[in-house]
Amino acid sequence: MKLLEITEIKTLPFFAPNGGDSLEARIKKVPLRGINGKDGEPVKVYEHARLEIRQLTPEELRQHVFTGQLMIYQTHLDFLAQLEKLLHEKTGEKLTSISKCYEFTSRYIDEKGEEQTSHWTLIPPIVEENLYTLEGALNGRVRYEDLRKHLPEELALNPLLKEYEFGKRRYKVVFPIICDGAHRVYLAYQRKEPITVAYLSNVLEGFPYYAHPQPYDKTKVVPSHDHEHDPEYADLQKVHVFDGQHSKRLYRLFPAAGLYTGGVRPDAVLKK
Repeated sequence: MKLLEITEIKTLPFFAPNGGDSLEARIKKVPLRGINGKDGEPVKVYEHARLEIRQLTPEELRQHVFTGQLMIYQTHLDFLAQLEKLLHEKTGEKLTSISKCYEFTSRYIDEKGEEQTSHWTLIPPIVEENLYTLEGALNGRVRYEDLRKHLPEELALNPLLKEYEFGKRRYKVVFPIICDGAHRVYLAYQRKEPITVAYLSNVLEGFPYYAHPQPYDKTKVVPSHDHEHDPEYADLQKVHVFDGQHSKRLYRLFPAAGLYTGGVRPDAVLKK
């Protein structure tokens, strides 16, 4: 793909204290693609979520963040490089550290060599906290060492803590998952610089992200969509929560709330 120009640039704030239009206001309206509530309306998992604008370092991504998408396409990275150049010329912003959202019209040549026009909403990548129930033996341990930065030095940790085993039980564990903007996150990770993200907590429980969380450091670059089914990338396939034709039912439908993140995907339509 080749980006030709971006025009009609408008800004959208992250927050609007007086209840005006903002990223926060639009995110709360994002419906699921194919699951309705008892009232017959699409479920909105972010309706009561808390939005924070955070910076995540490469180490935080590697240690604490998960992704449902292990494949990063080089063609997408190349396109982002073109977008960043034009965005910086127009606004002085970098893709990895935008200070507000941008709405604009893009004109580009698609992968088939045809000229296209698309409306975009450039927002920070979205990381949402999903609360999952884990079952089985927990091999890890509580890291009490982190208390050192809050408590007096003379407080000694009990050495028995290092030997404590949790045993076979069920545990509720928070998984921060990248659910939009995976390529921009990788761009920052590749550059070894922080990435500004829209971090969502208090997401409606029971409606997880549609793809199973996987450790971020398993992410790899694939040449393009044409190579995603090559045998060498077999271990990078998405693992959907629901199988077959229902695999996208838990998809967060950002365009339906006026957030055209990278253009409207062909399958990004509301189903009732």
